[in-house]
Amino acid sequence: MTDTVLAFPLADRWHDFWHGEIGVWILTTGLHIALLLIGGLLAARFINWAAQRVVRRIDAEYQESDQLVRSESAKHRQAVASVISWVSVAVLFIIVLVEVTDALAVPIASLVAPAAVLGAALGFGAQRIVQDLLAG
Repeated sequence: MTDTVLAFPLADRWHDFWHGEIGVWILTTGLHIALLLIGGLLAARFINWAAQRVVRRIDAEYQESDQLVRSESAKHRQAVASVISWVSVAVLFIIVLVEVTDALAVPIASLVAPAAVLGAALGFGAQRIVQDLLAG
């Protein structure tokens, strides 16, 4: 009999927690953010898996030939697949980041101008890296 008396306050506190401010936030915004992060990670894994499959197919063509060294076109195709996969993952995470900040109600409109300048600077800096990567 004393067990049921103790269970009621615990059940009331549990009920009050999930219907309180924190519980409602966890069930709405927190769940939305968790699903965005999990979906982003799964999509990134899929992108990397697809890129690895393309690279393996390119390498399989090399293994079946009598060449000692891979051809330049195979190197270029592998580099392009690598660049496309990394750019896709970067764009995906930027989209997830924007969605998470939107779910948290963080104003990002004031960050547009600095982000544009930073993006241009990174673009010019990465141009040389991409050229080197495509050159082999």
